[in-house]
Order: sequence, then C-alpha cells, then structure tokens
Amino acid sequence: MQPSSERSVLTSREGSVFKRSDVLVQEIERTFVVDGRVMAVSVCSPGDARDHGIGFLLTEGLLSPGESTLSMKADDDLVSAVLMHGADPAPPEAVLSGLTVPLERVLGMAAVFEGLAGMHAATGGTHSACIFLDGSPAFRAEDISRTAAFEKVTGAAFEACVCFGDALLCLSSRVPASFVHKAARARIPIISAISAPTLQAADEAERLGICLCGFVRDGRANVYSCPWRVGL
Repeated sequence: MQPSSERSVLTSREGSVFKRSDVLVQEIERTFVVDGRVMAVSVCSPGDARDHGIGFLLTEGLLSPGESTLSMKADDDLVSAVLMHGADPAPPEAVLSGLTVPLERVLGMAAVFEGLAGMHAATGGTHSACIFLDGSPAFRAEDISRTAAFEKVTGAAFEACVCFGDALLCLSSRVPASFVHKAARARIPIISAISAPTLQAADEAERLGICLCGFVRDGRANVYSCPWRVGL
C-alpha cells in the first residue's frame, strides 16, 4: 500500500467553491506480537514495517542496543518477533553519553530538519523524526503517528548499528514523558523538538541525562534540561 493517494475534494476559498485533486495520507492498523503475546496495536502509515518493529522493541525496553531478535516477521498489518531473553521491558536508565553539541548547531539542524518533511508538505497529515549524526541527517521517517515516526527512525538506525550515544533526535511533535523514556532506552542524549514538552518530560529528561530542547524553530529554542549538552 502506498503511504498517500490522490482524491478529488471540494475546496471553499473566499466565497468560491471549486473541485480539485488533493493528496491524502493513508492509515493502517499494525499489531505487534512479541513471543506470542500482543503487545500493542498502532494506527500508523503503511510501509517500513521492519524498522517500525525494531524501533518499537528498542524504545519500549524489549531490545537493547547491540542485541538482536531470534526471529522477526514484518508485514504492513503484523509485526511478530521472538526475543532471546523474553518480553520483559527494561525501565529507562540514565544516558551516559558525553555528547555535547553547541546550541547554534542544534538550531542549524532544526532548520535542515524542517525542510526534509516531504510527505507533510504534500499532505499536511504526518509527523516526522530524524536522527542526526555529526550534524547531518542520517535517518528520517514520516508517519501519521508521531510515535510511529519516532520508532521507525530509531529502528532504521538500530539496523545500521548506529551508536545512539552520538545521535541527536529531531521531532516535529510535542514531547511527552513517554518519548523521553523511549529516547533513554535507545540511549539518545539530545532531543530537539519543534513543539513543546510536558513538565513531566522535562523533569524526566533532567533525571535521565537527556538534553531536551523545545520550540526549536526560527532560530530560537527553549532548553529544558541538561543545558551543558548544548554549551549553556
């Protein structure tokens, strides 16, 4: 299934109504089964099922960086995995990476990130996530689900054996505490988001050694935790 499709719509503008072609994103339900047990059902965009499955396992604490699954089958509607150590999620732990990135470079990466969201530009219906390494966009994903976009990009990076301790994660969405926990499980030290975090997310980021930057756009940013990671 393609991630988007054209259809005709009626548009009202300045008192006039006209028919035109529009591009809409598609949605599916994807079920995650781990060791024979249904763990989650995601309403997401089609495609990138394996990356999504790996990212789900990693950021939910079912798989650690450097580990592998015994087996995985990934289709648009079903991701099924068998793990070597069983389906017991690990709690998020402090990120021990010593990565620091000057805030000016974080702002520059955010500007690049905004220009990469091609599906959002075409449809207005997706969130995006991108992992930067050495200041360059290395992996990116778009999805109708902000969680799925996060999971897909971390899954792709995991498959490429990336050292997450050297990574900066850019997000187009707000940041809840659950996203900070996901980043901690992947051992990502810096999160840069276009939108705002919650209070709990900021507190958890400080506790877990993650620099959380919000409202990173138009050359400005709020730094909510671990400012030393961005030279402040």
